[in-house]
Amino acid sequence: MFRLLAIDIDGTLINSRHELTPVVRAALARAGEAGIHVVLATGRRYSHALPLVETLEIDVPLVTASGALIKDPLDHRTLYRATFDPQVLRDALAIVDRCGFDPVVCADTFGEGFDYYLVSPDVRTPELAYYLDKNPGRGRLWPELLASPPPGIFSVFSTGSEEQMRRLETTLHAALPADCTCTCCVRRNTLDSSPRSRRWA
Repeated sequence: MFRLLAIDIDGTLINSRHELTPVVRAALARAGEAGIHVVLATGRRYSHALPLVETLEIDVPLVTASGALIKDPLDHRTLYRATFDPQVLRDALAIVDRCGFDPVVCADTFGEGFDYYLVSPDVRTPELAYYLDKNPGRGRLWPELLASPPPGIFSVFSTGSEEQMRRLETTLHAALPADCTCTCCVRRNTLDSSPRSRRWA
């Protein structure tokens, strides 16, 4: 008998219009009635996934940031957080900056009311400017980010065109072959329909 169902959110649980359809709701209800625990496992930030958990009244751990952060949605306790070796983190940040991009670091800061840090609001790529515009109030400035990153960091990302991010991936892997895992996420910019991508390190 199955005891747990781990399910993605975007493109799986919700449709392209970000809707949780009645059919999906009914299927999840049937799973619960059968004694199956439903766990959401997503690439989303914790704060971005939490409203859906509350809508579905899920009371089991929420897996976010592609597994880098797991929290209890009932009291927001952190159950697991990925960590960086301090030198690897500084090296990765330096490489992203040297390649002409603005590193953004995600931290376990939901309780403080934000999700990530960046050096300055004056960013170098239109893709990151778009991201910040779509996520108002979710970031905090940390001017000394490159030399002295804040605590609780579990992932790093930057944005640019897909071609730029592919080159950045190659550079990071060459410099940190055993210490860096990168994932390229291609998204559509709804303002002009041009592809943009986000690189996690």
